[in-house]
Amino acid sequence: MFIQYRTIKWKLKNIGLKSHNFISVLITEKMKFKTTVYLLLIFQLLVFGCNNKPDNQNSADNLDAMKKDTVAIQSLSSNVVDQGAVSPFKEVDSIIQLLNKKFVVADLRKLDGICSRSDGDLSEYLDAVAVDLLNDHLDGFLEYLQRNPESCLKRRLSNGLAGNCSVYEKSERPRKLKEEQDRLVSIAKIKKLDVGKIKFLNEIFNKVDPNLLD
Repeated sequence: MFIQYRTIKWKLKNIGLKSHNFISVLITEKMKFKTTVYLLLIFQLLVFGCNNKPDNQNSADNLDAMKKDTVAIQSLSSNVVDQGAVSPFKEVDSIIQLLNKKFVVADLRKLDGICSRSDGDLSEYLDAVAVDLLNDHLDGFLEYLQRNPESCLKRRLSNGLAGNCSVYEKSERPRKLKEEQDRLVSIAKIKKLDVGKIKFLNEIFNKVDPNLLD
């Protein structure tokens, strides 16, 4: 940006200016140069000046931000632990473990109570749980359902059996459902379950809609 004397003089000569005008042109060029420098300095102050905090201020701001992030993470962790502690899914799994160790009607009643308050994903989970109970505790589970005809687990069993059929083509579902019914009836006979329970088992299957989940 430095303006040389010869350069300006050469410019004046080319544009036909007289020598007595040379000084006034030089002064004008210098004023323009100074004005440009001042404008650049003002621009620098406007852009960078406001963001130049002292180092100790920046450190304090960073420390405050870290503290806030730490508190937020601790709060989030606490919520995750609390939710996990009261998760109905974990409660269901714990009851199933107890039933697999020893089938106790009181534990089944607890499971039925959770079932009656369930919805959404938990209800779907209990569909599968009910089918497993039928397979693993055929005698005891059938007896419980007989004694508790309004049991929520009975509805979940019906839905679970229908859900197992839904993985097949629609034309194959009735046959697959009948095959499962015959299999469990055969097991019931081998276990020498009484006629009433076998009849009740057939009634459960006969009320299942294999296309329920369509």
